[in-house]
Amino acid sequence: MDETIVISDPDVVRDEVHQPLFNETEIGFVHRNGDEQKSETIGELVQYKKPKENQQFIGLTKEELQEYLNNPKWKRIRWTIACLYILLVVSLLIGSIVLIVISSRCPSKPHLNWYEKEIIYEIDVPSFYDSNDDGIGDIKGVKEKLKYFQENRIKSLLFQSTIFSPKTNFMSLDSSVGNESDLQDFMKTLYKKDMHLLVDLPLASTWGTNDHLWFNSTARYDPSANHPCSRDEHSFGCRFRHIYRQLPLDFSNDDIYRESESRIKYWLMTQKADGIRVNLPLEYIPSAQSYEISYNTIHKWNKLKNDIEKKTKAKVILYDVPFGLQNLIDNEELHNKIAYSLHFSHHAQEFRSKISSFEDKRLSKPKFWQLGSKRRDDHAQTSNQYSLAKETILTTTMLIGGTPIVLYGEEIGLDQTSHPLMSWSPDGPSGGFSKCSTADCQHRFSHYQINPPRTSVKRQEALGGESKDSLLILFRQLSQLRLNPSFQHGLVQTGCQQQSGLFWFIREAPGHRGFVVLVNLNPSSYDSAHISLYSLTKEQVPLHIHNEYQWPNYTLQKSHEIHINSDNLLIKSQSINIFSWTPKMVKPDVLYQHANQHSQYC
Repeated sequence: MDETIVISDPDVVRDEVHQPLFNETEIGFVHRNGDEQKSETIGELVQYKKPKENQQFIGLTKEELQEYLNNPKWKRIRWTIACLYILLVVSLLIGSIVLIVISSRCPSKPHLNWYEKEIIYEIDVPSFYDSNDDGIGDIKGVKEKLKYFQENRIKSLLFQSTIFSPKTNFMSLDSSVGNESDLQDFMKTLYKKDMHLLVDLPLASTWGTNDHLWFNSTARYDPSANHPCSRDEHSFGCRFRHIYRQLPLDFSNDDIYRESESRIKYWLMTQKADGIRVNLPLEYIPSAQSYEISYNTIHKWNKLKNDIEKKTKAKVILYDVPFGLQNLIDNEELHNKIAYSLHFSHHAQEFRSKISSFEDKRLSKPKFWQLGSKRRDDHAQTSNQYSLAKETILTTTMLIGGTPIVLYGEEIGLDQTSHPLMSWSPDGPSGGFSKCSTADCQHRFSHYQINPPRTSVKRQEALGGESKDSLLILFRQLSQLRLNPSFQHGLVQTGCQQQSGLFWFIREAPGHRGFVVLVNLNPSSYDSAHISLYSLTKEQVPLHIHNEYQWPNYTLQKSHEIHINSDNLLIKSQSINIFSWTPKMVKPDVLYQHANQHSQYC
């Protein structure tokens, strides 16, 4: 008989309605703070089965899977996905290849030997620094100044032939500058610091005041009928005699050549020097009764150097050419082998033409620019041109391309028309060269020019900043700039504007920051040039550039974040301005092509 439940009040639910649920449910209290407590059983659990915690999963059977596998609908879906995936991979591969082909390739960095990258610093050892207070500079004194070279980023030193005694065989040193042990110790220290040493060997002439043969100090060289000045005072041999103040040796003589070869082997192999500097070898031509450059000797010396390199490391031979002989030599024969001196005028066109005669767009071979000369006659012959600001000559020599050879003291502005002692400080009678105070030392110092205190290293280092009076600070900034790849192996492009007296040159390597060095040669201190460098350089200099350096003072803010409009520049007279720009996104061939197209404007 069915049980009937009667509800009299709709808002009241009788307990009998909930009773079946109570019999099948366990209810526990949950506190307000969320902690579960022990549950209370309201009723007995009736007909309740706890589900199994780990029920076994039963997948599709093999027959069912095979049915899906053979289903045409799923086959089409699988093949569609596979084809789309393969198509995507092929498209990505083709796209990558196309991007590689059409995009600008990373420019290859040319291999440069040490002598193509470094500044070579030429030292007259007896006049550089005295370490033992005897009034004479020595090799140990040079060693004590290695920190100075590192501060100036100088890694190659060239010892003048003053390290040899008046009666020498070009193998033994003058005892006043040091002995064999001093030299070996010095060279070991250099190599630990990754520095290099070159030695000056005037093999092509006699030696000393009495025209002695350097390989036989007891024999006086007598050219007799073959005297270089016997026929023509303006001949090459006679000018050689007057400029070097020595007689030229005749390298058609096999004995003389063999002696020169033994000295080259001694210094490059036995002593392990990194290079030598020689004067131009001549040979007597009987038919012309005159001396000419012995290109055969030059060829054999270079071949000897190359053979030595195969057994050791990169070496270099510098050919020293006096200023008075440069216009008499064949540049093609000695291309990139001569250490030229740079001498300029105030005329922008002459300035450029002298530099462009040595230009090489790729700079594939070493080239050497001489700043200062051991021959005071070189300075005397260019005294009028040398009135040009030393800062201009220094900047151009350091950045135009190739390797600068800097005579000691040029970085602080020593007067090289005399025989100066290196000026280290404004203290003492010798300018910090020596602490010797004996009468003999004072007498010796009197034969040298002691430069003004402001010329000393100590004074110029103390000035600091961008002071106009500190040539040394400029030298160090230029040394830092030279480390940029564009100055190491970039193209060289020169130009000028004769009307305003402007000369500039561009240094740019593909994929690297480009630079333009702009010099206003106008001697008037009141005339400034208002120019569009963007137009003058045929857009080789971009429209937006950055200020790197200005001398004698900054008129533009120095920052790589601030853009300067190259279409509107005000360049003061007698000033140096160096600007840079971000790497151009063009292929190397295109960059060189544009440079060649606009390389002749002026």
